[in-house]
Amino acid sequence: MNRNVLRLGVRAGVVLFAFHAVAEGPSFLERLGKMLGLGKRPLGGVSRPRSCERPTEGTYLMRLDCATRTESVLWHCEGCRSPVQAGEAGIAVIRRDGLWLVEGPEKARRLVEGPGFVSVLGLTPGGKGKTLAVVRERAEGGLPVIGLVDLRTGALSEAPTQPATQEEAELLRTVQPATLKGTQELSLVERPRELCGPREPRVIPAPGEPKQKLCEFQPVAGGDFWDRFDPVWSGDKVLYVAGPLSGNRR
Repeated sequence: MNRNVLRLGVRAGVVLFAFHAVAEGPSFLERLGKMLGLGKRPLGGVSRPRSCERPTEGTYLMRLDCATRTESVLWHCEGCRSPVQAGEAGIAVIRRDGLWLVEGPEKARRLVEGPGFVSVLGLTPGGKGKTLAVVRERAEGGLPVIGLVDLRTGALSEAPTQPATQEEAELLRTVQPATLKGTQELSLVERPRELCGPREPRVIPAPGEPKQKLCEFQPVAGGDFWDRFDPVWSGDKVLYVAGPLSGNRR
């Protein structure tokens, strides 16, 4: 395995089997997958850095067209992360001041005000495309909570499936279903020449599949200090956030 590939430590599919072996009844990840309408499909994971400090928020919400290798700015968000396609409603993304819905280029509205959002998981099948599952930290501390957000009203409620242990909570913080499309997994690679260099999303084939050159990014001016992260699928396109590396600006 390429040592520059920053990937989830344990693949979600393996975790599912491990939990199934020790748990009575469905595991937490199996129950979460059912709530999100994914069945027993591996849930995918977020690529996170391990060896150095990285930006956790981007300056821009971006989209890459894999066919043309064209990148476009969807929103100059000034501090956003964890984008997910929320059906026809738009793109849900977390900012420091709450959960936002981007309905078009530079057209965004805040759904829920307040800090504490960890990640956006995706739409739930029971909500008819209008209910979004998110992860939040509790204001009083303790385990994080899975919330359900009504995309029409911004009303926030708690989901029936919740982590019960610290181990389940840590898994919840790394799950991101939208990094998987069939057998194609989005992960991050670090560009060479320097430790803790800029990251770029890449498609990682499943074991045994031929490597494919998909979703390659064009070089950008000052690219040695340009970071792209939190990639997720949106049909045949890739959503992600981007911005300059902290402390590495010319």
